[in-house]
Amino acid sequence: MSTPKKNRRQITAQKLYGGIAVYITLFIFLLWWYFVTWPVLIVYICAVNVSTLLFYAWDKAISGSTYTRVPEIVLHGLALFGGIPMAIVGQQVFRHKTHKKSFRKWHYVLVIIYMALFIWYIYWV
Repeated sequence: MSTPKKNRRQITAQKLYGGIAVYITLFIFLLWWYFVTWPVLIVYICAVNVSTLLFYAWDKAISGSTYTRVPEIVLHGLALFGGIPMAIVGQQVFRHKTHKKSFRKWHYVLVIIYMALFIWYIYWV
């Protein structure tokens, strides 16, 4: 009598693209930090912004195909962790997610949070 096969757990799109986003951002950060002598915070912000723009471009490129799209939570997460400038640029340049109201609502909430944190950092730190 044979034993039943174990069910392999399916990885969700959020985990897949979220993990890829972390690794790409980390790779860009380490590469940039190695070759440039900027402060760590500046290198981090640059790395997250480059990664955010890459994900917006990738999601727009595969939008009409059968590939799994980048979940909105991953795009919002990249924006939340410092990639909001390139999220705005990516949204306008690629004309991506400009008509979806639920996405735009959370996008503008993140812009307001990011601007408040930026103003707080400039004036009180």
